[in-house]
Amino acid sequence: MNKNYYFLTAALLSFVFAVGHYIWGNENIIVKLQEHGVDNGLITLVFMGWNLAAMTTLLSGFAFFLIFTQFITSGVRTLAWFIVTINVGRYVVLLGTSLFSGFYSASTLIAQTAVLIFYLGVIFWGIQKDKKCQTDHLISSR
Repeated sequence: MNKNYYFLTAALLSFVFAVGHYIWGNENIIVKLQEHGVDNGLITLVFMGWNLAAMTTLLSGFAFFLIFTQFITSGVRTLAWFIVTINVGRYVVLLGTSLFSGFYSASTLIAQTAVLIFYLGVIFWGIQKDKKCQTDHLISSR
């Protein structure tokens, strides 16, 4: 059976995004909140929410890696579409809160959008390759 290198790429991107999200958030969000004397309980809640996004990205990377290594062989497209849905949902939240709070600049939102489109594109290509591989397998088994 063919390896789906799109899913390997999605896994590697997920790992990089998760680590980057954690580090950037710790250095730029948490430190700034502490500098401004924000209550530790509120900082903990913000950091928990921030790390939840990093953790879902990390787990997505593990899922794509398990798909690539063919440890997971059934429900691949369903899992990939579920991960797409999570990322689109997070983007909608990011976009909505950014527009209403004015926290992110337009250039940051454009960069976030470009990265997300690339990431989702890699996943879509992986889904299409998986669909073709499964179709080829069905044809060759007849």
